[in-house]
Amino acid sequence: CMHLADRFPDGKLAPPLGSVERGVYYQWCLFSTATIEANLIQYLTHTRRLPEEQRNAQLAAEAKANLDAALKGLNGELDEQQYLLGQSFSMVDVIVGSAVIGGTAMGAIAGFANLDGYCERLKQRPAFLKAYAD
Repeated sequence: CMHLADRFPDGKLAPPLGSVERGVYYQWCLFSTATIEANLIQYLTHTRRLPEEQRNAQLAAEAKANLDAALKGLNGELDEQQYLLGQSFSMVDVIVGSAVIGGTAMGAIAGFANLDGYCERLKQRPAFLKAYAD
């Protein structure tokens, strides 16, 4: 995703190289993969994906606690802005949004009002509606 945003700069999905906003952009892209997705996958693996006899309740609980802590910070970030880099949609919203929308759909994410609104904004975007038309 990051490569595509750079490859097609006319789409304005990434802040300019060298800008302060570019650092924040990188931060959220990596945060999503390393923190949200990693804990989401661990939680779902030990609550749904593995056969019951192979699940580890302690790993599931730790992953859920880490996920909720990360989501609490993300939820707070969206207190006064529409998207993660402010009022403009960017590729970081594709990356973070896909993890949060997926986790919500699987029932692993709930109880974060700002994230709920964020997901709804993302799901109303024309590209999202086109991708999920059928």
